[in-house]
Amino acid sequence: GVAPNVEDAMMADIDGDGRIDVVSCTEGGNRRVLVHFAPTTGDYADSAGWTTDSDCRLVALATRRASEFYLALDYKESATYYKKQLTVP
Repeated sequence: GVAPNVEDAMMADIDGDGRIDVVSCTEGGNRRVLVHFAPTTGDYADSAGWTTDSDCRLVALATRRASEFYLALDYKESATYYKKQLTVP
């Protein structure tokens, strides 16, 4: 999916299907955390196979970089990561 103004991104198998997904954080007027799920089969380069979800309920980031960015988005510092409980509008 489209992710304008991406500030940070990380790759991990988010849904446990053995495929590497992407989590991106956008800045500017967007300020969202997006999960981009890799195609379940086929080529990673096939953009039609990727899906994007922005309905996450909890995001935990294990990082010590860009702390001002996450604090400005109302993440709470907890040990060595920032977390934010998400609510449905």
